[in-house]
Amino acid sequence: MDKKDLIKEIENYRKSKVLVYFLGLNSTIAQDAVEVIYNNLRRIGKVEKIDLILHTTGGFLEVPLKIVNIIREFTKKFSVLIPYRAHSAGTLLALGADEIVMGKMAELTPVDPQTRSPLNPKGVKGELLPVSIQDLTSFFDFIESRGIKEKEEIMNNLLNNLHPLVIGSVNRSLYLIKHTMERLLINSQYSKEEKDKIIELLSCGLPSHTYLITRDEAKDILKNKVVYSDDNLDILMWNLYSIYMSQLDPRVPYVLDANLKKEVKRVNIAFIETSEYGSTFVQTFEKTISSDGKIVETPIFGGWFDIK
Repeated sequence: MDKKDLIKEIENYRKSKVLVYFLGLNSTIAQDAVEVIYNNLRRIGKVEKIDLILHTTGGFLEVPLKIVNIIREFTKKFSVLIPYRAHSAGTLLALGADEIVMGKMAELTPVDPQTRSPLNPKGVKGELLPVSIQDLTSFFDFIESRGIKEKEEIMNNLLNNLHPLVIGSVNRSLYLIKHTMERLLINSQYSKEEKDKIIELLSCGLPSHTYLITRDEAKDILKNKVVYSDDNLDILMWNLYSIYMSQLDPRVPYVLDANLKKEVKRVNIAFIETSEYGSTFVQTFEKTISSDGKIVETPIFGGWFDIK
């Protein structure tokens, strides 16, 4: 059974229209997908129920609210189906659904904002290091919990190593996340106290940005918004996941491009599809050899292409 047949089977099983937004491990939720999603929704037209099958390790945190708002223009009921990963920005996107259907392997993560500005501290190789709100809050919590007396000296050391504008940027990112969550939960049945608890927990209340929230814990946090997939749906979603992962396999050979006069390879890194239409993001990588003889893959350009 190919992926189109699987999507149709899920549609029949769920009595819905299915839209797939499937990103590989090295691709991210980004603004360029919004227009592609919109065009696919226009082809679907207005329907009673849309299921978004989502797989992602995260992305730009400003984008999920836009995607949710667009999908809601085309349906009365919006569900997100998660066969495996819906991390970070993917968790945000799921929060905007009426229900989150989670398979046995499904996982969410906290939405810990991180900054990568030119002012960030640098690693041993000169690379910019991300700074997250959890890094900062954990630092201050540690000082308070230990009763450290030399707080002024420690603060001065922190500011000597971390530009004040980076701290301000992290704080703005946290405000953005909390505001976005409030907008995503605006149509939910939660009380204000429940919303505040969810927002606080998912923005900076869990141990780390990479903490994996299983469907049991997601159910504890989000209550009735989370629905467990039954065995039949779980099998269908996992089979579809497996097909997409095989089509995102980066192990394609390099070929000499006559126009570019370079060795390149073209790899699918993301899909947006329905049972009738679809698009794939194709990334072109250039092959070069480093001074120590290692192969270096450099992305040179990419874009969305329609597929049948």
